[in-house]
Amino acid sequence: MGKVNKSPSESTIFINGLLAQYGYNKQSDIGTGSYSRVWLATSRNHKKLVAIKQIDRRPNSEYLKRFLPRELDLVLHLNHQHVIRVYQTFRTTTYVCMVQEYAPGGDLLQKILSSPHQRLHEGDAKFLFRQLIEGIRYLQSIHVLHRDIKCENLFLDGYGNLKIGDFGFARFLNDGEDTKTSCGSRPYAAFEIMTGQSYSSNAVDIYSAGVALYIMLTGMMPFNDKKKDKHQAIHDRRYCNIYFPQTTVQKHAKELIMAMLTSDPAKRIRTHEIIEHSWLKDMPYQFLSKHKSKPSLGSCLSG
Repeated sequence: MGKVNKSPSESTIFINGLLAQYGYNKQSDIGTGSYSRVWLATSRNHKKLVAIKQIDRRPNSEYLKRFLPRELDLVLHLNHQHVIRVYQTFRTTTYVCMVQEYAPGGDLLQKILSSPHQRLHEGDAKFLFRQLIEGIRYLQSIHVLHRDIKCENLFLDGYGNLKIGDFGFARFLNDGEDTKTSCGSRPYAAFEIMTGQSYSSNAVDIYSAGVALYIMLTGMMPFNDKKKDKHQAIHDRRYCNIYFPQTTVQKHAKELIMAMLTSDPAKRIRTHEIIEHSWLKDMPYQFLSKHKSKPSLGSCLSG
């Protein structure tokens, strides 16, 4: 590589100066990843909090060579109330920085784990899931596959609205185009991704959203892969071998989850069908703000 890694103190001084150069005052460290750190910062021009993702370009990895350039090309084009906005990107020979919308409510997994019984009230789950489907519908409309929908990548703003983030594995996919790339998180991965099949629609994201819905309602993973090899994991997904706690998942919710987790993407339920499903019919779409009250069904921001 030919580069000497900076010590933590040198790196911090460098990042402080870099962010200041672009008009941001760094406040605190709010997250880390395999190749990244996320800083809370204040924009001096707009007087607002932002999250700045700092990605180290030095490791020689497939993500940095293949996925990061694609992510940088894509994220600035995204503009929807259920997608984390990326306002600006800048880079040096060492780092790439993405200035993003700050989600003070944390991620969905944190909300689930901090809720009573480590699962969401059904009304909360309906509200957040409805917003997730709106975000996926938007991505579908602009031919974007996210490919890593999971609770850790779903964030909550200050009012409790859900926003899809982390587009590290996302890509544009034109009509008639397909891909066989295996990516994302195995517990959420669609059957066609796990089995190495080609795929060409947002059915992969619908599948992952079904896993997220199961977790919201039960606090558990639908497929327990810890003691299983890949062949057994594929078998469970092929036949949708899922346990549903009778006391926490009602009939219509179970039917919807099963329709989202069907192994055949051609038979998997579509976004417009999800919205019309009997489990969601009593949850009209709402976006919370200081001008709008909480939905009438459930204590949507409890916990």
